[in-house]
Amino acid sequence: MEQPADDSITALPQPLIEHIFSFIPFKDLTRTSVLSRRWRYLWTSAPHMSFDERGFRSSHPRWNPFNLLFLHSSDWFVERARREAQAKELFIRMVNRCLSLSTDALTSAHILFSVSHRSHATTLDRWVRSLLNKRRVQELDLDLDLSRSFHPEIPRSLLKRRPHGQPSSLRTIHLRNLSLWANSLSLMLENLVHLENLTAENCKLEAGERVIIRSQQSPLKNLSVNRTNSSTGWRKVQIDLPNLVVFEYRGCFVDFDHLNLRSLSRAVFGFHGLNGWLMPRLRKAVAAIQHVKSLQLCATSVRVIGDIERSRTSEDFLLGNLEELVVDIETTQGGLWFLLVRCPNLQTLTIRGSNGESSRDTPARGALELPALAVPRLTSLKVEDFGGREGEHRMMEILLKEASALEVVKIKVANGRSYFEKLAIMRRFLLLGREFQKARILVSL
Repeated sequence: MEQPADDSITALPQPLIEHIFSFIPFKDLTRTSVLSRRWRYLWTSAPHMSFDERGFRSSHPRWNPFNLLFLHSSDWFVERARREAQAKELFIRMVNRCLSLSTDALTSAHILFSVSHRSHATTLDRWVRSLLNKRRVQELDLDLDLSRSFHPEIPRSLLKRRPHGQPSSLRTIHLRNLSLWANSLSLMLENLVHLENLTAENCKLEAGERVIIRSQQSPLKNLSVNRTNSSTGWRKVQIDLPNLVVFEYRGCFVDFDHLNLRSLSRAVFGFHGLNGWLMPRLRKAVAAIQHVKSLQLCATSVRVIGDIERSRTSEDFLLGNLEELVVDIETTQGGLWFLLVRCPNLQTLTIRGSNGESSRDTPARGALELPALAVPRLTSLKVEDFGGREGEHRMMEILLKEASALEVVKIKVANGRSYFEKLAIMRRFLLLGREFQKARILVSL
């Protein structure tokens, strides 16, 4: 009779097993509980837990959409709602049990949960409160939308002040598909005293005439608000975060009335729905962060700044510390030129998003009365989605001529171009490379 093979994994030390667990998805990790008695609760020491209601519902044996095909149309919606309610109840029970059994080894958690009733909001708040009470939990990811048309509010546990002497250890929070009220972010910063990274994605900005995000003592280093949507959202925003290093905002236009971000090093602005009367306010926001070293702007921002600078001479707007600039624009926009003259110490320039579809070609410098370009420290130039238009080629020739310190030029040709068009673009850059031998030109098809 053959002897059973030795279980080499079980014989490993407990700390090493927990380290191996950190590389295994939580869904697969829970299945190890059937291996042996020792492994029954070993998964509770996992450093990361992920709860996905969508994946749970689709994999549950009671939820089989093919069984609904044979039902009468009048019973289809009733049966579907009943099965969804059963799956949600089982999911809630599963999360409750996992959180109650989890140990202090837990460091991060991800929850994807559909909040469609007040009781669900209470349940979610209980889960978040349980995670905040864990001593080592440093990262929390909340996604509260499953193709729903509304945005639930932030759990109260994140906004309510913690008991004295029991601060939360959270350092990173990702929020998706939530409603952000005027005081939500400020309350969160006051409650979570160790928070360093905050991301809000696809959130709805609820009505607020004046929003103040202020915390002199907060260690927050990274703040990102992406893909916001609202027609009556925040009117004016004041941000007073002296320790903030990276600030990103993409979404509907917000009037940044006051920005006190003296430690800011990188800023990203991507607006939509910008009207003409808001243009000076956008320029004011960019001027308030002119000390940054890295800046990324959308097409609207570059065009607005370029139009303002072209219409008047302004010496107070100077990005003197800027070393890296990323512009998501049509590469042939003249506004880029008026922005570059304000960046005397620029070292890296990335132009992307043109796709060769611009109808605005950049003519010779005299035609638009473009200012003399002076980028003496520019060493790296990268162009993505290069379409091969005549205006784009002229722009590249001027940059190669004026940037005396340029070392590397990387060009990615747009995917929409045919094989022969790509060869023509490459041939033209080979000729440019012979003329401007100081820079190494790399063309990617």
